[in-house]
Amino acid sequence: MFNLTTQEKRVLTGLIILVLAGFILSWYMNRLTRSSTQLISGSESQKGSTQKTTAAWANGTTGRLIIHIAGAVKKPGIYELPYGSRIYQAIRLAGDTTADADTRNVNFAETISDGEKIVIPSRIQESNPALLAMPPGIPFTQLQESSANQGAMINSLPSSRRININTATEYELDQLPGIGATYARRIVEYRQIHGRFRRIDEIKNVRGIGDKRFEDIRNQITAD
Repeated sequence: MFNLTTQEKRVLTGLIILVLAGFILSWYMNRLTRSSTQLISGSESQKGSTQKTTAAWANGTTGRLIIHIAGAVKKPGIYELPYGSRIYQAIRLAGDTTADADTRNVNFAETISDGEKIVIPSRIQESNPALLAMPPGIPFTQLQESSANQGAMINSLPSSRRININTATEYELDQLPGIGATYARRIVEYRQIHGRFRRIDEIKNVRGIGDKRFEDIRNQITAD
């Protein structure tokens, strides 16, 4: 049918071989690509499964934690919370903070650990030296039985436990009931100008400290 020379037959044969080789190479590359995709997909799936298993193990079998919350909360005690809970959630579970709670240094967003004890501080403990002077084991309710008892406990404080108005820092003076940062600063400024207080009642010479405020602190201060 076709009268081809020997040279033309060789060229045609070479072209056919090249086409077949290209087809085979293309088929092999496609198959290799599909195999690689399946392998990567399987690895990712296995990785995700491993991560889920690890997370479940880290959270424990129940996914719960036990904590103890105490201090200035309405219902202190032992509570159970989900893993990942924050301090504000524990406080809410304990009926919220009491009126005397001092939350200035409480990080409400902090994550709770299993077995942790959370103590919410109280302003009463900071401002009432009588409470700090009580022997360990005496319930705080005994200090609150009556104002007469409170006065007796404060009067019984040794002078070494009282705040010396001649040497105390602003921070120490700030802890006295009814003084605060403003009056504490005025007391220090008065000392710098007029010198030492010879008697504790001379603190009334400081602007703003009258008889009532002096009566509130007289049994908690010394000028010795």
